Amino acid sequence: MWKQLGEILMALRLNLYGCHIEPILSSVGSGSSQLLEAAIANLAKPIPGDEGSHKKSVLWLTTLIRDGYPIRGLRPEPAEPDDGGLLVSLSETQVHVSAMHALTMAVRGNDCVDLSVDSSTWQYSAIVSLDDQLKACGFTRSSACSIEFLRSLGAIIEGAPIFGDCFCTEWSFYCFLPKSHLFRLITTLAAAIDYRREIPEYVPPDVREKMLDRLSDPARSFATVLSEWFQKIADAGQDAYIIWW
Repeated sequence: MWKQLGEILMALRLNLYGCHIEPILSSVGSGSSQLLEAAIANLAKPIPGDEGSHKKSVLWLTTLIRDGYPIRGLRPEPAEPDDGGLLVSLSETQVHVSAMHALTMAVRGNDCVDLSVDSSTWQYSAIVSLDDQLKACGFTRSSACSIEFLRSLGAIIEGAPIFGDCFCTEWSFYCFLPKSHLFRLITTLAAAIDYRREIPEYVPPDVREKMLDRLSDPARSFATVLSEWFQKIADAGQDAYIIWW
């Protein structure tokens, strides 16, 4: 089972958009019937035999827009019970991811950057490989790599739910990256592309040849296009929205 889930995860496609986060958050609790109608229209058609998931996404959209719901950063972090019981957290499932994507598409507008077609040529395995190589070549321990960059990279890899504490989905998750974070990503990715680690002379040749001193060509290619896409979004004065599916 875990092997199958891993194969599904690695095959997910990157879908990158420009957006404005603030109007999306402001739409929560707005009570707009017009927005609710537009968001519901953006939901994928029900899959035969799984109409229940579509209905739940409609209900979650209704809750978000009509009633509102506290975002993750404005409520207390889950805490371990004093009695030593299990930690209880709120998870976003595929129902919530689908609804959030529909809401985002309804709010973002046609003037926002849309890189979903170009970015979908890259699979999830590309970002995992880039992350692995950044660690293996020593870049993440260098002065050119900041905590802010690692947090943004982590959000891209693991997702960052707006309402839940974590994701519990079968095949999709998302994150938003404010434009202030994009500038850090762009400059740090540029540094990573050019980075080469100096391996000490005392390291034996047989060990040296197995050590990674820089990103591979495929990883540099992905880092380059990712940086270019983020630059397009930043130049438009927008935030970034990423959904993997």
